[in-house]
Amino acid sequence: MNCVGKPMPHESAAGHVSGTALFTDDLLGRFPGILHAWPVMAPHAHAEVIAIDISAAAREPGVAAVLTAADVPGEANIGVSRRDEPLFPSEISYYHQPVAWVLGETTEIAREAAGKVRVEYRELPAILTIPDAIAAQSFFIRTRAMQAR
Repeated sequence: MNCVGKPMPHESAAGHVSGTALFTDDLLGRFPGILHAWPVMAPHAHAEVIAIDISAAAREPGVAAVLTAADVPGEANIGVSRRDEPLFPSEISYYHQPVAWVLGETTEIAREAAGKVRVEYRELPAILTIPDAIAAQSFFIRTRAMQAR
């Protein structure tokens, strides 16, 4: 099929405009007993994760699991194209980056239990402004260019 020069609808466009597309929250009515996930988020813009204590959260009634890097063998990277998004980072790259996930019978149970996960961090210097990033030569992505031969 040659689609160059032809308008092509996005694969989920029809579902979005018709209202029939399924989203994560739509699964609740279709799958009774589905678990709800809530992230444990880092309170720093840049830090090293030293230790995570999930014991208090795991004991909460209605909590099915508390997931950390120890639960995922292998790379555990969820970055689609650049492989730049660790599911459970050992080094925090941005404020509120998830470091663990609590799975509970309800969203409220998961959220409450996430507040009981204790994470020890070693704060690292953070670049918080554009002028500071330019001065440090710290850029989001490398520049790519195309040129004719």
